[in-house]
Amino acid sequence: MLACNRGKAPVEPAATPPVGDRAPAVVAEPGAEAKQDPAAAPLRLVEVAPGIHAALQPERQRFNDCNAAIIVTEAGIVVIDSPQRVVAMQWLHERADAMTTASGKPHGPRRVFMTTHWHLDHSLGGSLWRAALRAEKLPFEHWGHAGLPALLASEGKGQLDEHRTKRSALLERGNAMKASGKLDDGTPLTPEQKLELDGELAEIQAEVDALARAELDPPDHLVAKPTTLALGSLTLELIPVRAHTEADLVVHVPEAGVLVTGDMLDEIPYGGHGRPRSWLSALQRLRELHPTAIIPGHGAVLGPEHLDRMIELWDALLAQAMLAIQRGETPEQRWEAWSATPEHEALRKALITDATSERAFKGFIPDALARAMADLRGDLDPLPKQR
Repeated sequence: MLACNRGKAPVEPAATPPVGDRAPAVVAEPGAEAKQDPAAAPLRLVEVAPGIHAALQPERQRFNDCNAAIIVTEAGIVVIDSPQRVVAMQWLHERADAMTTASGKPHGPRRVFMTTHWHLDHSLGGSLWRAALRAEKLPFEHWGHAGLPALLASEGKGQLDEHRTKRSALLERGNAMKASGKLDDGTPLTPEQKLELDGELAEIQAEVDALARAELDPPDHLVAKPTTLALGSLTLELIPVRAHTEADLVVHVPEAGVLVTGDMLDEIPYGGHGRPRSWLSALQRLRELHPTAIIPGHGAVLGPEHLDRMIELWDALLAQAMLAIQRGETPEQRWEAWSATPEHEALRKALITDATSERAFKGFIPDALARAMADLRGDLDPLPKQR
């Protein structure tokens, strides 16, 4: 209600996309959050394999906040990523706690949290959850890529500071609207809009309060090379890569054939902080694992065919980037030429399933081409040394 004035109380999507991660004006459907049942669960749980659950965002909001994964065995529980929207984060961790006692007796005491990369929509919720565990004096482990601490302290902190500022400004605007009883354009609020506004203000106030205390704590278990973690009957293979960011962590559960990829393998990739050449190589390595199900950072649970599709996409983008460099073209010129080809049209049709994914494709893929050109030219910042 607090983002658009379309003849009713203006509503911002409840999860403000992190700055630099993805662009809300490109992918968010106007009024999408208002179309959802406010009493509905903020996430949808899907059991991908025994003990392995995907927590998926609502379809219209799937590019604005992240999915998560919950893995439960007799030895304990693993939560991989957590949404930045506070109500979704709290709901996720309540479900995770409930799963540990679903059989009538507690599972093992091990609590493990994993962060796939530094972007705020993946790292903030986990930080809030870990703070709650500390307050309860409950032990836990936090795992992440060896390069994650430095990125959280620099890039992540910048996103967190801006997110705080935006949510506080949104709260101030909403309170002013409530006090005046009018929309931004001076139209009086209807009784229904006043109720809707009250609900949104309560949620935003809770977020502002949580953000005031939030810190993006680094993991205490750093993964610099492939690492195996045993959790009861399941094995978690932790695979550090440089792809979507300089420090991505992919989790493979070989017994179930499941990959949890964060944004390294997404429904539609955002390449703004990526290394396209190493990203393609990392995808090709993942294909050798022969997964049967993939829990991405954004979108529905995917099959192995999507992994092949992403390899095809990045291969095509890098080929187009090289062609543009050879011809002295700008990214915009090469995009205009390539977008008229059958190759582009086939990829577009394979990836676009609805209006939301169409906006994501139009917003993300031209930038991915520009990023690929910068990578091939050597214009990206040098890779930092790993510990």
